[in-house]
Amino acid sequence: RNDSYHPIEIIKGFKDSVSQVRAQEFKVICASMDGSVKVFDIRKGEVTTDTLSEAVQRFDIANSRKAYVASATNNHLYLIEAATGIKIQEYSGHHVDQYTVDVLFNPKDTHLVTGSADGSLFVYDIMKPKPIKQIKAHDKVLSAIDLHESAGWVTASHDGTVAYWKI
Repeated sequence: RNDSYHPIEIIKGFKDSVSQVRAQEFKVICASMDGSVKVFDIRKGEVTTDTLSEAVQRFDIANSRKAYVASATNNHLYLIEAATGIKIQEYSGHHVDQYTVDVLFNPKDTHLVTGSADGSLFVYDIMKPKPIKQIKAHDKVLSAIDLHESAGWVTASHDGTVAYWKI
């Protein structure tokens, strides 16, 4: 029996730390603090790089897979067309400071939900650059968000709490 494990492949080419990775079918999507979002097509051996002006902490892929949203260290979200890398919209109002906070599309790809360093939950209409809703959700950084099928949005914070939201 061989207990030695080795990766099948190591992906290189980043100038700074990789902040998030997601596998999707035959692709690996990575966000990096070097300001890039890279899509590696494992079957074709190709890489596509979208370069933003700031370090990218988190991203989410639209359910339609036609776009993705990137959360950057400059307190902005960027909606990017997946096929071309063109910036469709830029959003501001939340603050990440030095923290990493999640960003997610809602199931219909009509809104974005993100956290903030002040513990707030921000909701953006994808067509508008400013938040349409801000909810003081936690006492400290709202760092993690997920969508629960029946409960609605679930948030977690540096204050040691998890909360459920119907938005």
